[in-house]
Amino acid sequence: YKIHQNSGSLSHVRGRHTLKGGADIRRYLYYGNTFNQPAASYSFARTYTQGPDPLRATATGGIGFASFLLGAGSGTAPIRPARESRSPVVSGYFQDDWKVSRKLTLNLGLRYDLFVPATDPANQMSWFDATVRNPLSDQTRLDLRGGLRFAGLDGRRRQFDTDWNNFSPRAGFAYSVTPKTAIRSGFAVLYPLARTSSGFTQDGFTATTTWVSSLDNLTPTSFLRNSFADGLIRPSAGAERLLTLVGQSISPADSGSITNYSLQWNFTVQREIARNSVVEASYLGNRGVHLPLGEGLRINQLRPESLALGAQLLERVANPFYGIISSGILSGPATTRGQLLRPYPHFDAITLDRPTLGNSIYHALGLRFERRFGSGLIFQASYTNSKLIDDSSVTTTWAGAYQALQNNFDLRSERSLSSQDISQNLVMSFQVPLPFGRGQRWLGQAHPVATGLLGGWQFNGIFSAQKGYPLGMTAPNTTNSLGGGQRPNSTGKSARLEGPVVERLSRYFDTSQFAQPAPFTFGNVSRTLPDVRGPGTANLNMSLFKSFTLMEGWRLQFRAEAFNVTNTPRFASPNTTLGSAASGVISGQANGPRQVQLALRMDF
Repeated sequence: YKIHQNSGSLSHVRGRHTLKGGADIRRYLYYGNTFNQPAASYSFARTYTQGPDPLRATATGGIGFASFLLGAGSGTAPIRPARESRSPVVSGYFQDDWKVSRKLTLNLGLRYDLFVPATDPANQMSWFDATVRNPLSDQTRLDLRGGLRFAGLDGRRRQFDTDWNNFSPRAGFAYSVTPKTAIRSGFAVLYPLARTSSGFTQDGFTATTTWVSSLDNLTPTSFLRNSFADGLIRPSAGAERLLTLVGQSISPADSGSITNYSLQWNFTVQREIARNSVVEASYLGNRGVHLPLGEGLRINQLRPESLALGAQLLERVANPFYGIISSGILSGPATTRGQLLRPYPHFDAITLDRPTLGNSIYHALGLRFERRFGSGLIFQASYTNSKLIDDSSVTTTWAGAYQALQNNFDLRSERSLSSQDISQNLVMSFQVPLPFGRGQRWLGQAHPVATGLLGGWQFNGIFSAQKGYPLGMTAPNTTNSLGGGQRPNSTGKSARLEGPVVERLSRYFDTSQFAQPAPFTFGNVSRTLPDVRGPGTANLNMSLFKSFTLMEGWRLQFRAEAFNVTNTPRFASPNTTLGSAASGVISGQANGPRQVQLALRMDF
């Protein structure tokens, strides 16, 4: 990964105006291989062994290991080439800091960013065209739309159109109400770095062979012993054009993606309440627009109106693609009625890679206190009460459970608390120079050796406490939506339980307040629960350090650091899968035990 950068800036003071301007030109070069899945991968769900009737909402049981012993599961085997891309970014800005009066200063500015989508010297890029007529229409007498387009073969070399509208105005002011009270506020439009380098798709230049164990996800027809009996699919590199990867699952780029941006605003009041003591209250807002859906968008999900057919969707019917498509779910003489009712029936799953359809809104109240003492002691405390709402969250190991979009045709119904929302956060820190040695309260006149060893030590600490992340329930009934995530129904009562977490490890929340939705219906529970959060955390870290001057230009620093001093466990989020034997159970720890480390550092 390389970046070539040329930048320059100019400042000019003219009366009460401080003018600044500049430009930045970058070129991102990416070279790499994708080794995240070098061999085939398999998974075995409990679907194939649950009962008594897997089509009923009351279906229970099923064990993934039993499915493995049966040899019924799913899997993929990929072939991936190396990646190379080049992308330029051109930026320019102008800013005026205008001191209107002794008390008031205005900050006005404008920035422009041009993110040019990446190109590949070998043109190993593709994207999905949802409206083009597919040549399979002539062979099947069906009106089929959608197929892969390829860089260098279909009129352009980039997966995305260039977005020319990335203007970023900024405005703010600072006003001194009194010598001890100040008000600040600002507004800005910000464009984070767009997808310019490694973030592109290569469908057609990569190939993934899918093991199709069942057509209806209920009755296995192919088993582990012959999972890839027909061999692996080889990349066609666009030679088949719109027929590339038909019958397969693909994850192409959305050529309609545009640059995401955020609107940010704030208002802050700061007051000196006593000598060397400052309090601050602030309001922060942030609205994200055109955010990438990190999990992608499954555009080949069965349309909601088709779900009314119920079990008829699983009926086997004659496959119009038989003899035309030679691999994947459409290679056999029969397929399901549901498959033929998909928007793009000549493909399996189609997951658009990070389409810019997401939105978020964040509001926060912040309070801060700082006190500096004459002896060098510093104490700081900050508290934030906030709410983050979005319609798609990509979770991490430290956040709540990942929640797939349920109905990809209605993203507004996905709006809920973000899985990364932290409603309350408290942080306190202190810095204490120990009062020993020259110029300090004790041992100031001691022998130089004693003052050298005992003086100059500093003791630091930071304590943090925060609420847990919102939880999200899943209801793994594979017949619910045929392509989307599944969620349960709510009884209308809150599942929240009170009491210390350590007393609720086996029943963290009330799982009886959720029910499996009827087959071929969507659950009514939101993407994340509004009132049930995972365990919060409280943590204390401390450190003690001192620097020794050995000789001119040589300095030795000793550090002793302790993490999670109180050895307090942070419990992991509970299992949130409805019907699982472990549903509502906390079975892990999300932090480490107390750790102490000693270090020596030599500077010369």
